[in-house]
Parts: sequence; structure tokens; C-alpha cells
Amino acid sequence: MEHKLTNENFAHYKHCCKAWIEKLGLKGWSMCYVFSDETEEPALKRNKAIIEMNRGGMVATTFLNKKWEAIKPTQVEIEVCAFHEMLELLIHPLIVLSNARFNVDELDIEYEKHRIIRTLENTIFTER
Repeated sequence: MEHKLTNENFAHYKHCCKAWIEKLGLKGWSMCYVFSDETEEPALKRNKAIIEMNRGGMVATTFLNKKWEAIKPTQVEIEVCAFHEMLELLIHPLIVLSNARFNVDELDIEYEKHRIIRTLENTIFTER
């Protein structure tokens, strides 16, 4: 079942992202927020949100998908989504360095990154 998000959902997502940027000390990044769907941003296919980063310019853009497929966009789910994307931003420099330093399969690094993020999500957001 498809769930359409509202402008209020997007405002809540931005608010949560900004709160996590403050808490995680990520204020050195210039942030852009986009409310989009896969027709406008193909990378959103099967994702609730994504984040793209340019480490050299310290610029990041997070996209919140206007349509969620399986999960209803509750306040908590939007908060978890924002937390997840801001953790991606936090870990990004480590991922860049590990990709450059080691001859490791990029999918292995992605798997480990998301394993850490999911562990933190499930530890912090216990009411899900």
C-alpha cells in the first residue's frame, strides 16, 4: 500500500534533521532539503529518504520521498528516517576513507554502515 506524505511531514523531517545535526555536531555541513519522489529523483525508488554528500565542499542534500510503500509515515517513522540520514552524514567521511584505503567490496562497507545505523535506530527508538 502506498502512503503519500504531506508538507507537514516534510517540515517535521527537516526539523528532526536539524535537531540531529545539532546533537551530532554536524554543523560544518551546508544542508539542502528536498521533498521529492522517484519520478523527480530516481535514487528514491524503494527508499523513504536518501542523502547525497560532497565531502570536499561539505555540502549535503537529503531527499524525503513523497511516497512510502510499505511503512506508514508516522511521526516516529519520520524521526527515525531523519536520524538514519543524519547518521549517514556522520559516517560518510569514514566510508570515503575506507573506500580509498582498503581494497574492500563497496557492498560490504555499505552493509556494515547500515548494520551500525540500524543498531543505533533500534536502541534509541525503542517505541517503534
